[in-house]
Amino acid sequence: MALAQRPRIGLKDVVYAVLDESTDIVGGTPAWGTIYPLANAIDMSFDPGASVASLFADDGLKFAADTTGEMKISFGAADLLPEHVARLLGHNYASGQIVDNVSDQSPYVALGFKTSRAGKDGANAVYDYIWLYKCKLSKPKFDAKTKAASIEYQTPMMEGLVCALTASGDYRMRMRTDDALASATTLTNFFTTIQLPSASMTAVTVGTIVGDDSDNTITIPFAKGGETFTINVVDDYGIFISVVSTGLRLAGTNAYVKSAAGVAPTVTITNASIGAVAYLVSVNANVKDSNGVSVTPTSALVTPGA
Repeated sequence: MALAQRPRIGLKDVVYAVLDESTDIVGGTPAWGTIYPLANAIDMSFDPGASVASLFADDGLKFAADTTGEMKISFGAADLLPEHVARLLGHNYASGQIVDNVSDQSPYVALGFKTSRAGKDGANAVYDYIWLYKCKLSKPKFDAKTKAASIEYQTPMMEGLVCALTASGDYRMRMRTDDALASATTLTNFFTTIQLPSASMTAVTVGTIVGDDSDNTITIPFAKGGETFTINVVDDYGIFISVVSTGLRLAGTNAYVKSAAGVAPTVTITNASIGAVAYLVSVNANVKDSNGVSVTPTSALVTPGA
C-alpha cells in the first residue's frame, strides 16, 4: 500500500548518546553509551552539503554526478542542563561547576529525534524517527542581553558537523511510523538502543529463467549476494512476458507462486497459454524483496521445452 502524503509539521524528543570511538573501525560494529534526553527542542537543521557536477559533451549535458560534502547540524532547545552541556562538549562537570579547558574535545555523539507529520495513520500520530550516527558539536557562541519592556527568550543553539561511520559509511537512519515495510519491533526500540541498519540493501539480481511447456510454467530465480531473502512484490506490473514471433503479451491470466525465503528464492508463473515457442521475459524494478529493494531490471529469451 502506498504511503499517504503527510507534510512535516513538528519536532520533539531529541536524544543523544556518546560514541565509543574504539568500536567505530573498519569491520567493526559501532557502539554508543547511555541515551540521554534533551527536553524542549525548538528546532533542528541538517545540511548534507550536497553538490551536483555536470559534464557537457556533444553540445549537451551528458553526465551528472552528485556527492555529499561537509555535513552540518544545528539544533536549539529551551535550555540545556549543565550535565548535558559538559557531556556534549567534553567539559568537566563536578560540584555544580562546568570548567572549560582549552584542551577539551567534544566527543562524537549520535543525535536522535522525531519529526511529526500532519494527519494520522488510523488512530496513530505519524512521525519520522531519525538517528544521525556521528556528530561533533562545536563550542557555542555565548550572548546575553538585558531585559527590556518585552521579554525576548535567549535560548541555546548547538552547531557541529556530521561524519560518516568508519565501520560502514552510514551517517543517518530514517523510518516513518506509517510505512508498512517498517518493522514494528525496530520502531518500538528506535530510541532505547541506537538502530543500525537491519535491512540488507544488496541489489537483487535475476538468474537463468527456465520455461517448461509440459506444465505451462516459467520459473524466475533471484539472488542477493548469497543472502537469504524473500521476494515480496510480484504482479503483472513487474514481470512482462511477450511472444517473440508476434511481439504480443502472453494471453490469459498469470498465476504467480513465490517460494519460501531462501538464498535463491523463485517466482513461478503458470499460464495455460505457455507453449513450446520463444518468449521474451522482462523483469523490472517493480519486483522487490521484503526490504523494498528493487530487482535489477533484466530481460531474457526463453523457449519452454527447448
